[in-house]
Amino acid sequence: MLDLEIINKRLKVWRSSASFLQELTWHHYCLLGLLMLVLTVTLSSNFLLEGVSLSIGEIAPRDITAPRTIEFIDRYKTQQLETKAMESVERVYDFKLEPINQVKLDISTTFNRILEARNSKEKLADKIQGLKENLPVKLSEKAINTSLTLAPGKLGELEEISSKLVEQMLDAGVKDEKIQEARNKLGEEIDSLALNPDEKKLVKEVTQKTILPNLIFNYEKTEKEKEKARQSVEPVKQIIRKGLIIIRRGDQVTPEHVGLLEALGLQRPRINYQTIGGFVLFNLLVLSMIGFYLWRYRRDILQRYSRLSLLALILIFITLLSKVINTISPSNMSSSAIYLAPVAAGTMLITILLDAKLAILINVVFSAFVGIMNNNDLGAFTIAFLGGMAGIYTVSRLSQRDDLIRACLSISAANVLGIFTIGMIYGSMWQDLLLGSIWGIINGIFSTVLTIGLLPFLEKTFSVTTPITLLELANPNHPLMRKFLLEAPGTYHHSIVVANLAEAAAEKVQADTLLVRVGSYYHDIGKLTRPYFFIENQFGNENPHDKLSPTLSTLIITSHVRDGLELAREYNLPEDIQNIIRQHHGTTLVSYFYHRASGNEKEESITEQDFRYPGPKPQTKEAALVMLADSAEAAVRSLSKVTPARIEGVVTKLLKDKLHDGQLDECDLTLRDLDIITKAFVHVLGGIFHSRIEYPEMLIKEMEGRRGSIGGISK
Repeated sequence: MLDLEIINKRLKVWRSSASFLQELTWHHYCLLGLLMLVLTVTLSSNFLLEGVSLSIGEIAPRDITAPRTIEFIDRYKTQQLETKAMESVERVYDFKLEPINQVKLDISTTFNRILEARNSKEKLADKIQGLKENLPVKLSEKAINTSLTLAPGKLGELEEISSKLVEQMLDAGVKDEKIQEARNKLGEEIDSLALNPDEKKLVKEVTQKTILPNLIFNYEKTEKEKEKARQSVEPVKQIIRKGLIIIRRGDQVTPEHVGLLEALGLQRPRINYQTIGGFVLFNLLVLSMIGFYLWRYRRDILQRYSRLSLLALILIFITLLSKVINTISPSNMSSSAIYLAPVAAGTMLITILLDAKLAILINVVFSAFVGIMNNNDLGAFTIAFLGGMAGIYTVSRLSQRDDLIRACLSISAANVLGIFTIGMIYGSMWQDLLLGSIWGIINGIFSTVLTIGLLPFLEKTFSVTTPITLLELANPNHPLMRKFLLEAPGTYHHSIVVANLAEAAAEKVQADTLLVRVGSYYHDIGKLTRPYFFIENQFGNENPHDKLSPTLSTLIITSHVRDGLELAREYNLPEDIQNIIRQHHGTTLVSYFYHRASGNEKEESITEQDFRYPGPKPQTKEAALVMLADSAEAAVRSLSKVTPARIEGVVTKLLKDKLHDGQLDECDLTLRDLDIITKAFVHVLGGIFHSRIEYPEMLIKEMEGRRGSIGGISK
């Protein structure tokens, strides 16, 4: 049994969905496609290309966050450790014997040739010149001269000292890059020997000029050692959590930033199809939700393309404007992008132009968009939502332009409250809270100014009747109202009473009270064309209908609807007022002339249809209320003696007759509403047609005498 109930519920949902889709036309799909395109591009503009192309030293154009959680090897930090390990490896040298042997040979050859020159019989100058040319190392002339003039046996001693010093130095190893250091060390050791200066100079020159490096750098072995050291370094691993800000807008890019971007695959831009697909699905769900709401609760908006286009325009405009503000806001004032998004302007426009309940739904959508634009910031969503709701509540009962000023104050207060609340939760500094509050107040002013500026344009373009327009039409100084008062005063007074009746009932049945009042004012303006044909304007004069046939009289009476529509168009009255004028009689029978024609033997082929108004029947609560109030006022006014009981009886019968005649079939008034309307009419009519005190004749004369004496004094 339970399974059958579940299946039936699902079938009901599927049938509802199918019914909704069947009512959509190509206009709806075109509008849906446009909204999908604009919203998807706007919301996903930061994600169309996943990643960036940043070089070290550049300035980041926007905040870049990790799109996913990953564990990776931090190449930058690992590379730093590897570099340190490789730098710590000492250079590898090969110990060579050849340089030692070569140095010994050069020293031995040098001293042997000096000895040969000493033993030759050449002149001293020739000996010196010969040694300069034949020695393996180049000695100075002074050193050569010293070597030739040494005492016998001293030359061999110096040779032995030189060989021993160099051999000791080479046995310890001399590196190529430290050869000069080795020569300096030889000089220091020679200076410490017990030799005279000339002998020391000779030994220095021989040893320092013959010594060669015997530790030869081995590049290949050194590189192998460095590679071993590099490989011994453990890679540095890190975990990057999704949502972590890798680099903030306005920061300078460092090697570490580049490493993180490369690890996440963000360093080379590429189209992020997955994220874009997510936004497409998100927008489709949002627009479907709005569509189902309209289909279920406000089908009139869904079926009127002008109203639907208006809603789409507001959606696109506020979303794009929020995106522009988010984009151009300075990096050091990123909070302004949150606080300046004009969500309240959008919700107020929808409330005034379309529907307050729809505005609440759209407020959630706008707030979600603002949160997404600010990196999925919950604080941005909350502040935008609070400001939007404040705007809705303030203008939902708009009755004068000053209400928009109150809306400015309400939005600013809601923004400040939201900013302080979110700031305290996040632990913001007091300076930041005060600065944010200033932006919140600016948002209230900006949203209100934007609403006031756009409202007249949207009203005219989409033919929407707003409370402000209705307030202007309700002004007694309106040209048409003044003409009405002067040329048809009876009908004007009748319309005022009808307005009071209809407004009282509208308030009870949750209808638009202002529209009902203004519609009542103008519902009979067609009587201006021929006012004297209507009894309330005849004032005891001869009734022209006495000389006309019932058919012609009916034609004149019913034509005031058509004449009223012509005047309404001439004076640019809103479409909603024109609809009330068109529908306020529905297809009601002009019973007086119908019965008169039926009782006239001369009339032939009388049909009831010829004596009915052309219609259509009332389509809205407001039009139906004007119809009922119009009929009730006329019926009660025709009573010879008015009592509360008779008023209630006439009103009850009249409403039942309208119901049975089918005049209320196409509006959404319920039987309960009709009972409420009856009570409201009776209450108001009882106050208008209340009983008067019948003054005795003597009292009347006395009062007239007093009035005369007062008049005499005044003269």
